[in-house]
Amino acid sequence: MEMKKIIFMFLSISMFLLIVACGNGTPEKETIKIGFMPSLGAVPYVYALEEGLYEEAGLDVEIRIFMNANERDAAVIGGHLDGMNTDYVMLGHNLENDVDLIVTAKTEEKFMLVANQAYTETDLSETDGAKVGTFENGILDYLVTKIAEENSVSYTKVGIPSVPARKAALVTDPSNDGLHMAILPDPFATLAGGTKMWNNIDEELNVTSLVFRKEFVDEHGDALRKFFNTTDDAINELKTKEYNEYKSYIVKHNILTADTVDLVTVQEFHNLELPDQTQFNNVMAWMYENDLITEEYRLNDLTFNWKE
Repeated sequence: MEMKKIIFMFLSISMFLLIVACGNGTPEKETIKIGFMPSLGAVPYVYALEEGLYEEAGLDVEIRIFMNANERDAAVIGGHLDGMNTDYVMLGHNLENDVDLIVTAKTEEKFMLVANQAYTETDLSETDGAKVGTFENGILDYLVTKIAEENSVSYTKVGIPSVPARKAALVTDPSNDGLHMAILPDPFATLAGGTKMWNNIDEELNVTSLVFRKEFVDEHGDALRKFFNTTDDAINELKTKEYNEYKSYIVKHNILTADTVDLVTVQEFHNLELPDQTQFNNVMAWMYENDLITEEYRLNDLTFNWKE
C-alpha cells in the first residue's frame, strides 16, 4: 500500500512538472509555404521574411520562387505549397479543373506594354494594326484585348509563350518578323528597353492575388490573418526605406540578378486589400466568353476575408 502511494505521488509530480514545462515552453510556429514567380510583386513578402517580421509574429514562412508557372501550380495542387501568387486567368483554369482554391489579398504585379525601339508610334490610339506579342488565352491576352478596346484599335496578336522569346522579338525590326509591341511582366519589361506604352498599375487594374488551398484556409485562418497583417507592417516599413537597403534580398531570392538589380526601380507598394470584385468578375466573364471556363466564378464565393 505504501509503495502504491509513493508511485502515485511520483506520477503526480511528474505530470505537474510536464504541464509546467509545456506551459513555459515556446509556442510552435505555424508554417506557411507560398510560391511566387520572379516578380517585384514578391518584394514585400521577401522583405518581411528577411527582416524577421514573420518570425516575430510566430510564423514560419517559406517563400519559393518559380521560373515556370505550371511547376508553381503543381506544387500547390500536390500540397507542397499552401498558397501562391497567381493571376485570375490561371486561377480560373485551376477552378475549372476542380482545384479548391481561396482568394485572399490582391497583389501588385505589374505588366507593361512595351514598344519596339524601331516603332515610331507613341500614342496607343494610333497603334491600330500593330503586331503585339502576348500569351494566348492568358491574363496578358486579356490585358491586350482590354487595351485595344479602350483605344478603339485592333491588333494582330502573336502568341509567344516564352517571356524571354517575347522580349527578344522586340529587338527585331517589325518589318522582318519582329513585333511592334509586346506585353511583359516586370522586371522583364523594364529590362527590355523600348518605350513603355502602358502598365496595369498606373491604370489601377490589379489582376493577381495570393490564393491558398481551401483546406489550409479552413485550418489556419488565424495564421493567415497574422501573415497579412505582418506583411502590411512590412509594406509600411518599405515606404520609409531606400532601394539600396533591401535590394540584396531581391538578389538572394532570385527575383533579379546582381547584374540587373540596379537596372530597375521598384514600384511603390500599397497596403494590402481584398481583390476588386468588378475586376475579378470581368476577367471571369472574358474567360467564359472565350470558352476557357464553363461557368463564371464569382469572387464572393471564393474569398477569405482576413480583415475580419
